[in-house]
Amino acid sequence: MDRAEVLRRNAGRQVLQDLPAHPFRVAAQVRADDAAADRRPPDRLRPARTQPQVLRGAPDAVVELPLRLGSGDLRAKGDIERWDGPTVHFADGTAEDFDVVVHATGYNITFPFFDPDFLSAPENHIRLYKRIFKPGMDDVAFIGFAQATPTLFPFVECQTRLVAAWLVGRYAPPPVAEMERVIDEDQQKYTAHMVQRPRHTQQLDYFLYEHDLRVREIPAGMERARRQQARRPVEARG
Repeated sequence: MDRAEVLRRNAGRQVLQDLPAHPFRVAAQVRADDAAADRRPPDRLRPARTQPQVLRGAPDAVVELPLRLGSGDLRAKGDIERWDGPTVHFADGTAEDFDVVVHATGYNITFPFFDPDFLSAPENHIRLYKRIFKPGMDDVAFIGFAQATPTLFPFVECQTRLVAAWLVGRYAPPPVAEMERVIDEDQQKYTAHMVQRPRHTQQLDYFLYEHDLRVREIPAGMERARRQQARRPVEARG
């Protein structure tokens, strides 16, 4: 039984004992287990891998959720296939009637103050270097464009440190070609293991991101800014 199945069957109780405690090791272990599971031969005792696996979707940081699922107060269901009045038909072939349905659909990234040809995010995809700079735009910075785990506020705070340094000329981004290369690399690091849907295009692990900015990106950008200023000609004073 893989770890994702432990989570589904025990509704969060056993998984706390089964998975390593550190979030980085959890992610690495689950990805390794998923890869190993994909290589195993089919087993009629193992369920079909049709549902998103652990850590391939945005986690819900709700303290009571594992307790409510484990006690039977709540039941987790899969994707909705169709609606028929009050009856909801699910992708697993089951159907149930509901009095109220709450749509927690998230949001779409839009820029109504920009011309779409100038800047847009089709299917919630927007290519930003370190989730801040659009390659080729040297006078615009974006803050807060991520679905950060565990929460958005420290992510925004660490971004403001970089942007503040950029605004006063102490930080400089790399050339456009390098920005594009790093964007691809970061997308692979943060979202390759996620379900490939518009909801998860901005997924990001704050701890990895903050460490990268603090240890590598901000010092490198400050060095780039220092070199650029050193190459500028000294203006004559009359």
